[in-house]
Amino acid sequence: MSAGTSGHVTSDVVGQPNLSDFPVLVVDADPADRLFVTTALSAAGFGVRTADNYHDARSLLVVSRPLILMTEVRLGAYNGLQLALRARAATPKIPVLVMSGWPDPVLQRDAESTGATFAVKPLTRSELLAAVVRTVVRPPLVATDVEEPIRAPFERRQGQRRASATREVPIERRVVERRRDIVGQLLSGAMLPPGV
Repeated sequence: MSAGTSGHVTSDVVGQPNLSDFPVLVVDADPADRLFVTTALSAAGFGVRTADNYHDARSLLVVSRPLILMTEVRLGAYNGLQLALRARAATPKIPVLVMSGWPDPVLQRDAESTGATFAVKPLTRSELLAAVVRTVVRPPLVATDVEEPIRAPFERRQGQRRASATREVPIERRVVERRRDIVGQLLSGAMLPPGV
């Protein structure tokens, strides 16, 4: 491999893919972890874009259209699973690698239910690259693999409330309960405003 005029790594071997053609979006609030992942992927020849929060990452998903999303679970008010859902809504077959500093079976199950690969940090360079390969070769999630379509948590709750609402409950009571539910979600930060 040699450096091309654009600064990207090019292939000297005919037929070997140029990894810089596989842009990766790395999202991690921790600057040290973000630097490590970026350095490891760049050294392997990937084109890398970074973000340190959910909002910047969401914008980069639209603007740069990465072929791979790598995100930390904890991103402040939002999390990497919400970002994975947003990425999958826009590009259903995008490979997603969700990373966490803690081995959490619930987070792992949630990540895998979105079709993402889950990895526990800290990772060595070779473990990181192996996780990327596992993520890329992982078969895409198909609708028959899940019981219901993947939706943001607040949408599931809203649908479940609608399904469980009966005609026996007066309309005014349902409206009051819905308002309490919405206010509670807004105060807890669990509800995403439209367009976010």
